[in-house]
Amino acid sequence: MKKLLMLLVVFLAACSYDVSLAELKKQYPKAVKEKIAELPTTIQRQLTIPKQLPFQPTYVNFGYETVSSQSDEITRTEFLISNQEVNLHVVHWYTELKDHDDQKLGKVNLNGTKAVVLSDKENVKQLEWEKSDGSTMTLSLIISEDSEGKYTLRDLVDAAQSMDEG
Repeated sequence: MKKLLMLLVVFLAACSYDVSLAELKKQYPKAVKEKIAELPTTIQRQLTIPKQLPFQPTYVNFGYETVSSQSDEITRTEFLISNQEVNLHVVHWYTELKDHDDQKLGKVNLNGTKAVVLSDKENVKQLEWEKSDGSTMTLSLIISEDSEGKYTLRDLVDAAQSMDEG
């Protein structure tokens, strides 16, 4: 039984992939680095992604939205990190947390911060929480039909817990 438990721990540890924002900027200069450079420095300093992912990424993109086409005020930023099985969306809303009382499935603790579970379906896992500056983070795993059941809410919680405050 001890050997089985040890193998399981080794297997689970092997299924976590380390990433960093600096690494993504280097590997994806047009999709990430150049777009981030367009942002105000204050927003650039707040950007954060999970340091550990439950999958090996093969595609990364970054985008942002402004209040309007005539405004420079950023309303949200989004990293899309994916492979053939799953998409991870890391969205930073520069607004307050919306009230989700009618749709929340519970709460989880992220290093002392309470996150709302918005979805725990086979193909969609989603968390949302308020950061200390009043902005909101939404983390979503969108899972392909072929990979349903392979990724869990725990995987998304682990990814969220590996994020810096930003």
